[in-house]
Amino acid sequence: MLLSETGQLLQAKVREGLRSERMTTVVEPGMGPVLFALFEADTEGLRLSELADGLGSPRSTMTSVVRRLEERRLVSVAPDPLDGRARLVKLTPRARAARAGLFRIRSRLDRELRRVLSPRVVAALVDALSTLLDGW
Repeated sequence: MLLSETGQLLQAKVREGLRSERMTTVVEPGMGPVLFALFEADTEGLRLSELADGLGSPRSTMTSVVRRLEERRLVSVAPDPLDGRARLVKLTPRARAARAGLFRIRSRLDRELRRVLSPRVVAALVDALSTLLDGW
């Protein structure tokens, strides 16, 4: 129950951030992890399987999220030139244009969290959530 309520609060905060950045027609909550993974990889794209494995998501879920990103023209998907069976997900110029706003939202959320919780509690929370994700 507590994790569910926390997730709902986080989704509401992300939506609020998207509204403040005037990005509600560009990005929707749930797309952030994939976009940040691609931003941080700073490569010519990642395989769909790499995204799924790196984010701990089932490939079917990743396929669905990538399809929504593609519909919003935030990523392009093409066969991997090194392995035609694999699909390579690349950021589009539209996603690159949204990057600064998304990082501002993430920074604001981080500041809000650290305003409410002490550094010790944040560290314990990160540790507990990491343990939960690793063991689940």
